[in-house]
Amino acid sequence: MLCLRQTNSQMKKVLKWSGIAFLVITILGIIAIVTDDKKNPDEKTADAKSATPEIVYKVVKEEKTGSSLYLRITLNDRYEKTDLIEILRKSKEQYKWDGELVAWFYIKMISESGAWASTAYLPKCDDCATDKDKDDNPVQYQLIGVTKAKADSLRQLAFDSIPNKKLVATYIEDISQCKTEIYEINGSAKRLLHVRIFEPGKYLLQWLKLSVVNGENRYYFEDETDGEGNYMVHEPGNKIVHFRNKEGKEWQTFLSE
Repeated sequence: MLCLRQTNSQMKKVLKWSGIAFLVITILGIIAIVTDDKKNPDEKTADAKSATPEIVYKVVKEEKTGSSLYLRITLNDRYEKTDLIEILRKSKEQYKWDGELVAWFYIKMISESGAWASTAYLPKCDDCATDKDKDDNPVQYQLIGVTKAKADSLRQLAFDSIPNKKLVATYIEDISQCKTEIYEINGSAKRLLHVRIFEPGKYLLQWLKLSVVNGENRYYFEDETDGEGNYMVHEPGNKIVHFRNKEGKEWQTFLSE
């Protein structure tokens, strides 16, 4: 009988403290909700912006030669050096690769040319490292094209000295470090205006003249002879701009922003 009373007494204590704990958790939850609701929209937006977005990338080509692995990786945009090094580190883990590993990064590029940066593990080269990954392994980083800050500044530039024009394509050129815009003038597709903008007020204008060859719309620079020089093919539906030589071989391709 005494044991039963003691058990009942212990159960009452457990239930009492459980109830208190539940009440405390409930009150804290209500306070958190009320506090969040009291945040003004700017504060909530700032919180959302502070969250680091996941970097989307894709390995589109890999080539293995002995103890070396070369990767071509496409990104949706330019990212900081630390981000590219982290992608290399993840690739090393994914492929379980201990030899030479080189990653070439392409931004919205379709063609073979146009890598804007590379990162590499080069175990046989003691003096090649420029940085370290977060595991403290030596990494070589090389910038080939424009930086993210430069690309962002180029995107802000616009060409506005000619009226009645419609923007049909725009992209960033790494080699020339400029922004290119292509316009249709006065609703006519017979000629396109090709504008390369280097900084505010500094740009290069060239006209592209339409020529239909084998049923394909080709735009030649006006100083070229129709059907003989380099030309551009625009795919507005896919937002792709191709540049080809007179043999039809692709030498540069951009995805319009």
